[in-house]
Amino acid sequence: MKSSNKYPNLHNEWQVQSLALEKNNAMTLIHRSYCNLKLENVNKAMKDVNEALKLQPKNIAALLQKADTYYFMGKLEEALVHYYRSQKLSPRLQRCHLWVYICETAILKIIGDSRMLLTKNGDLSFLEKQVEENSVSRNKTLEVKLKDKFKQKQKVSKNRRTLKLMGSLYEDRCYLESIFLEAGDHTRVGSKLKHRAYTLIQYIDKQTMKMLHEKPPTKIIKRSKPLPSITEARMCINQAITRELNLIDTEQQEHLYCESLQRCYNLLNAVLNYKEEVVKKLEEVIATIYGYMGTAYLQGKDMDKAMMFFKKEKDLSIRHWSILLPTIEEAEERSWLLHEMGRCYYALCDFNRALELGEKAYEEAKKTRDYFWMITCLVLMAQSRIRIPDLNAAFLDYENALYLALSMSK
Repeated sequence: MKSSNKYPNLHNEWQVQSLALEKNNAMTLIHRSYCNLKLENVNKAMKDVNEALKLQPKNIAALLQKADTYYFMGKLEEALVHYYRSQKLSPRLQRCHLWVYICETAILKIIGDSRMLLTKNGDLSFLEKQVEENSVSRNKTLEVKLKDKFKQKQKVSKNRRTLKLMGSLYEDRCYLESIFLEAGDHTRVGSKLKHRAYTLIQYIDKQTMKMLHEKPPTKIIKRSKPLPSITEARMCINQAITRELNLIDTEQQEHLYCESLQRCYNLLNAVLNYKEEVVKKLEEVIATIYGYMGTAYLQGKDMDKAMMFFKKEKDLSIRHWSILLPTIEEAEERSWLLHEMGRCYYALCDFNRALELGEKAYEEAKKTRDYFWMITCLVLMAQSRIRIPDLNAAFLDYENALYLALSMSK
């Protein structure tokens, strides 16, 4: 095929020689018509393609070649007819669709006014009759069906239940009826609009009949699960608080201080709404949250807010431990608790109270002969005396702590 585009004269001679060998070969005639069209021998090209169509009337290549010849001659209507015929025989061939569009566009450009109709002669007459017959018969059947539907609609509309079921669809159906009756059939757009309105009206009527025949829906009574008991609800609340505290601790270990601070605020707002009966060790939980918040602000270098939350933590811890201290009987636990309270007072700069609690913790640790807690309490006492200040007593406390530490290592 490449040789036919570059050397049409040579290709034409080959076609003559092949026709001499085989006279009734339609494809050879089509190829020679193509070559003659390239050489602008329009009459010879038309003669060859007509002979090919006599041999094979439904040959798509021959129809396309004849359409190309008409297009070359400027006879756009005849070319459009043959392009339509080839499109009808092979609807999947893209070339047919393309040239139909090209011909229609060219014809519209020549006419200028889209409202003017082409005068069809010759081969186009049968298409005009066929289109008119189809449109008339289709519109008649649609009108007959719609009249029957309108009669049914008038019967149905008297029923109040139908109007309730249709609701706003009743107004839509009336609007579609007006479109169907007013749309014209002389244009393609009008016929499509009329057909679409009819299909929508049919769909609305079908759905309305379905709703009329359906039974009204019965109420489904769902069996609700029994409510959890008070003890179960409290257990769930305490588990959720413990889970949130663990998440805050994990976030601070991963240096996610902004996220942990936001979680602390959310948890604090939730915890403050509960009473001590619901949340176990409520004050201790709140003090822990304040401690986490102080750590987050300290890492964010907001010292004022950090000191404020640390002070709140120590105050709550002292209050909670003061209530808890009389209930503890074991000396080891009392020593630990008194030491922690002394540390809180030391952080709050109440050094005298911190020294007093440190001495009490030391006495409780001596009862159990726990050297580790004795050393820890002596260090607290020495630090408090330095801040009072009482340096000589602080020196003696450090000496005693050193003596105990050396005795532990032996």
